Amino acid sequence: MITSSAMLPLRVLPSLALGLVACSNQGDPRAWISERTAVVRCASPGKRPPAPAIAGVPAPPAPTGLFARQLDPIALDALGYGRDSTVCATLEAPPTAGVDAATELASIVALHDRTSRDALRAGGRCTCEVARAQGIRELIAACVQTPTIPGCDPEAKSAEVAAAVAPLLAALADAPLPWLHWRLVGPTDRPGWFASHLDELVANHGGGSVVFRSGDPLPARVDAVVRAMLALDHVVAVVRQDAGRALLVAREQDGLLILDHFRQPLATTERMPLVARIEAARIGAMTALLSPGVPRKSLVDPAEGSLVEFDRPLLEEIDRVAVGTAALLDLEDPPAPAAGPVALFDRVAFVAPYGESGAVLRIEHALSVDGLAWAQTLGDAPLLGGLDGLGLQPDVALPEPVLRDGVATPGRFVLRGTATERWGLHGVHRFATLARLLEIAAPGAIGGDQSSWRLDWPGVPLPQELGGPARTGDPVPFDGARSLAAAGPVRLEAGFDPARTQLTITLRPR
Repeated sequence: MITSSAMLPLRVLPSLALGLVACSNQGDPRAWISERTAVVRCASPGKRPPAPAIAGVPAPPAPTGLFARQLDPIALDALGYGRDSTVCATLEAPPTAGVDAATELASIVALHDRTSRDALRAGGRCTCEVARAQGIRELIAACVQTPTIPGCDPEAKSAEVAAAVAPLLAALADAPLPWLHWRLVGPTDRPGWFASHLDELVANHGGGSVVFRSGDPLPARVDAVVRAMLALDHVVAVVRQDAGRALLVAREQDGLLILDHFRQPLATTERMPLVARIEAARIGAMTALLSPGVPRKSLVDPAEGSLVEFDRPLLEEIDRVAVGTAALLDLEDPPAPAAGPVALFDRVAFVAPYGESGAVLRIEHALSVDGLAWAQTLGDAPLLGGLDGLGLQPDVALPEPVLRDGVATPGRFVLRGTATERWGLHGVHRFATLARLLEIAAPGAIGGDQSSWRLDWPGVPLPQELGGPARTGDPVPFDGARSLAAAGPVRLEAGFDPARTQLTITLRPR
């Protein structure tokens, strides 16, 4: 059995620069993969379907607000990206102070409640009308959904109401805001195409979009964030989405089309005005996030094929930030998740190599500290009859897929309780279960040793014991690989690099 390390997670493969700093290599989308990138999803535009093997790989999906339909090649072509180029979507972890900053939102919410009580005491029944005249009505929780009261004098008690709200206004001006930040970047061979076709592209996102193009006259009441983003160099369009809760900033720069998508933290109706105010005060912070960070190499070069990669420690950071925003939803902090299997990997990458007709799936795993210790215990005993010697944890329950607040706030977490955690990160612990089921169905199909595994699957559907979607309506994990395995005989092979810092698993037709 694996012993959990008390050490903090370390990168097994160090973050390596791409040879040039981002400012001198901006024509290459790989230069935008940074040491704070938690998810990388890369594909090539064109009039061809996605690689079947990559379908359903368990990693956080890109938002539909990028108009990219999960990086479907045809959708990328419609956005204006160059055919046969490489286009990458990345999920960026917040700056390192983001986790601590999120916890400050709890004090903002407490101040909001106190401010609302003080303002109501100061203004009486006409508080909301007095606050409306001052442009601060939405900051008083009881006024957000209160109808207009006729006959109120907006000047009465105005000083008292303003004084009650002043501490909250001051706090909001300095408060942090942890956005969920996705980016889509790749070469474009059609300058101006994206902005000119936006009215057609918005149909790819069902949450509602309001389009603002650079150079067009702006409505008088457009918010300050949209105005500020449109004033930046290289910005061709800004799109407000989801009733103002999300923002898409589109740029054309150095031959690249760059789409940055920011989603506000989830909040109740009463708390939403707080988030909007903070966002308006953090324009400079949002602008800073538009620049690429210190670049690092992905586990697999995106030029090799359709790629999906996630970084476990960074996804855990994003989830800790989400926990810190619980006060905006009037939720208590969710309980710590039950202990699951030991996390053997810091980073996992799935690639469907080009030139293989989309029928090959390779998975690269960068080992964690615990994974390094586990790999060193594996010898060369035959795999057949030696499955217990793999030291995996098939009897430890995978993380619970349904969180207590999961129904009310879907998509709040990017790792915990998702298919990414259950199957992308911990799915290897079910390898022994798969091998035993295979030996019953097809004796002699297991080969290799404990350090180099081989399974020959006979071309039948994978058993239900290997699990299904994390939640109703979610895609089946590894749906593409499952379909390939059901369609004909396949071989699964796994082995370590010479230093045992990386585990490679390959599924291909036999």
